[in-house]
Amino acid sequence: MSELIHEGSHVIDNLLEFELRIAGKTEREVMQQIGNNWQQERRAYFYERQFQAATGMKLDFDKISELKIHIEKYYSQD
Repeated sequence: MSELIHEGSHVIDNLLEFELRIAGKTEREVMQQIGNNWQQERRAYFYERQFQAATGMKLDFDKISELKIHIEKYYSQD
C-alpha cells in the first residue's frame, strides 16, 4: 500500500506538469513548481514514509538522511 502512496505522488506531479505545459508555462516555471527528479523522489518517499509511520508499518528508512542518501545514489538529479 505504501508503494501506491509513493507512485501516486508521481502521478500528481505528472498531472501538474501536464497542466502547466498546457497553460504555456516555460520549462523554468514548470521546474519551479514540481522540482527536479531528486526533489520529486524526496517528496514521494517522504509521503510514503509518512504513510508507513501513520499506519504502524515498518519504515523503509529510519531517518530522512538515509532516504536522501538512497535517492542521490539510485536516481539521476534531472
